[in-house]
Amino acid sequence: MLRKANRDAAQVVVNKARPNVPVRTGRLRSTLRATGSQRAGSAIAGRAAVRYAAATHWGRLIGNVGSPPGNRKGPNIVKGRPFLLDAKNAVIPQIVEEYRAGVGRVMAAARLRGS
Repeated sequence: MLRKANRDAAQVVVNKARPNVPVRTGRLRSTLRATGSQRAGSAIAGRAAVRYAAATHWGRLIGNVGSPPGNRKGPNIVKGRPFLLDAKNAVIPQIVEEYRAGVGRVMAAARLRGS
């Protein structure tokens, strides 16, 4: 049940971030998801096919412009657009309420089991 509370709190962040994801093809937006374990919940963007998610979110000052012949190494400045961080900061009160409700459900279930 704690896993569900963590995932529900992360889903609040994902729902808030989804409209603010930069969209060119929509692939980055389609990778937004919420995960939860007993210890934490996470809002995640990106997969193996969308490796640019971190560079889009945090930005990049220098890197490889491309690897095929003819491309050069050098500055490839990408301004960060922290859509997940901004969403998390905007919904902190909602996250707190999600956790209160989730922990309340866990405690009620523990009382029913007699633990």
